[in-house]
This record gives sequence, C-alpha cells and structure tokens, in this order.
Amino acid sequence: MVGATLLPSMRVKAFYPLLGVITMPRPLGVDFLLIKLLNPIKTNCVDYHDMQCPKCNNVLRFFLSAFNLVNAATTITCPYCSFGTKILLGVASLLVSKLLDHGFDKSIALATNGGFEINKIGPTTIWNKDININHSSMCYDVINHKPVSLFKRTIDAMPKQITYFTKVNGLGKHSRIYHNWYRNGQQTDSIRLWVKSDSYRTYSRKKNLASGKWIVTANASNGDILDTKEFSIA
Repeated sequence: MVGATLLPSMRVKAFYPLLGVITMPRPLGVDFLLIKLLNPIKTNCVDYHDMQCPKCNNVLRFFLSAFNLVNAATTITCPYCSFGTKILLGVASLLVSKLLDHGFDKSIALATNGGFEINKIGPTTIWNKDININHSSMCYDVINHKPVSLFKRTIDAMPKQITYFTKVNGLGKHSRIYHNWYRNGQQTDSIRLWVKSDSYRTYSRKKNLASGKWIVTANASNGDILDTKEFSIA
C-alpha cells in the first residue's frame, strides 16, 4: 500500500531518501512517531509504503522523506533478501496533513482507482441519528454473540477463518452496515449485515484467506467508516 494521494498531472522528478523500515507494521500513527523519534527530520513530508516481499514474503513498511510535491517511481529493497521492487510514490505532504487533521488513530488510507483516499474513522449521523461502534474485535469465531479466541496483530499460521465482530449503536431496525475486507490494499469482499435494534451485535467471517496485510472496515450505509481493524498473516 502506498501511503499517498497521486497527482497524475505532475511529472517532476523527486528524491526519496529512506528514513527507516518497520519489519512488523503497527498502527500507522505509532510507526510514524517512532520514525520521527529515530530520525529528527524537519518536515512532515513523509511517505510510507506497505508491501509483502514477493520473494521472501516478509511484511515490511518503508518510510521515506519526499522533497517535492510530485509523482515519482523508485525502487525499494527488502532488507531480508535484497529483492528490489519498483513502486510509485505520490504527494506525501497531502497524506500526512489529512491524517493529522483527523488524527492518526481516527483515519485510514484506502486505495482508489486514482491513488489513495484518506478516510475519517468514527461516529457519523444518518437520518438525524448518531451512529457509532462502541466495541469491535478481530477473533477466530463468535459464540453466543460474543467474540472468542482473540488474536494478536500478526498470525504465524494460516487460519481456517477470521471473524470481525462489531457492536453497532443508534441505527435501529431495518438498517444495515457493511464489513469491507482488504488484502494488501485491494478490496476482496464487501459483506452487507442487517441491524435489527438500536444496540446490535453483528459479525462477518472470512474463510478464503491468504498471506499479507489485511484491513477490515465497518461502513455505514452512506459510506462513512465507523471502525477499522488491521492484521497480518505471515
């Protein structure tokens, strides 16, 4: 996943010095602050790129510093096996400014046809009703309306299934939300879930899994993102 919003009309060359590599990606805000501490740079023009090395399958997050508001192709090298991957980087400062506007813990960058879009995460309003998710979990299953067998962010062995559990407040009867599943920046599933009361527990299961970095979002019917979770399968 390239952490940037692309501007196709700009074709000026750019210079991207590598700031650091995170070998076990955590929430973007945590990794960004860590890189800032390790590299006291003078600008917020920081780009990032999430990838699973196609050769050794390690999940990596590269942080780079961008000195121009441009699109530029560059090659990043896996520190484990030295395999080089060519990627396209975009306008880092736009990404970071939008993330800072929403708060790192309340925003997410998702792929679009033209690049990446920054989405706010949190409560929304539909039909004059305040909608929110006050509890969510990633787990292996749900039993008696409760998540069981919770797991850490990184899964070492391929599971039979993963379950995303959410408790939705404020929608009322005959409403719906969507659980959207993404792998390595590409959407794999959009699951419609009906909500039957003002406070309702619901969940979706994903069985056709593959190694990589996964993101799951809970979206209201208007598209607003109420909640999101991340995990990686080695």
